[in-house]
Amino acid sequence: KQYAGRDYDIDIIHNGVRFDRFATLVDTSAVQKRYAGKKMLLTVGGLKERKGQDLVIRALPQILKKHPDTVYVIVGEGNMLKELKRLAQEFGVTDSVDFVGNKTGDELVAYYQTCDIYVHTPKVVDLQFEGFGIVYLEAAAAGKPSVATDAGGIRDAVIDNETGLVVPDGDIDGIARAILRLFDDPALAAKLGAAGKTYAQSHDWPRIAQQYLSLYQKIHG
Repeated sequence: KQYAGRDYDIDIIHNGVRFDRFATLVDTSAVQKRYAGKKMLLTVGGLKERKGQDLVIRALPQILKKHPDTVYVIVGEGNMLKELKRLAQEFGVTDSVDFVGNKTGDELVAYYQTCDIYVHTPKVVDLQFEGFGIVYLEAAAAGKPSVATDAGGIRDAVIDNETGLVVPDGDIDGIARAILRLFDDPALAAKLGAAGKTYAQSHDWPRIAQQYLSLYQKIHG
């Protein structure tokens, strides 16, 4: 209204997720073996500045101080790979960060289903930002809680203190505190993960498609 000069009747329809794909159990043995005995943080997305993987790497020393068995797994490829590896070395966390490249199919699902916390901390860079963030729904469909930053459209994909924890944009200490809170309170992590699964199911693509059909019928009669 501030810019348009008047209110508009707006219906918001979120993006959807292929719920069954991420909720149906797959063979996770290879991923579990790779990270046996570890607390696993996971980010899935292109290695680009606005995705914010660097913020998690910067937060890792605080996390490792209390939970030295933590591993941060980064799925994806992109032009920030070299810089992120350099950053991990600078912060002394190289052994706790695993760059695994792109993953698809059941292997990708296995990473979601194996992780303890899905961590995705985007930031606004040169007016580029994360939109809705379907990856949060993919993780939620797998029953995992999320830690996210309040940038772009994140609050539509992660409900703070209900399906995950949302911290201010760029807040490295806040990211560390949120992760530690979930590590130290498994009951809370499980509660957020369960609520996230329900939220993701409400965003299953057939349900989203029905919302579009209902809106069309409402407008056109």
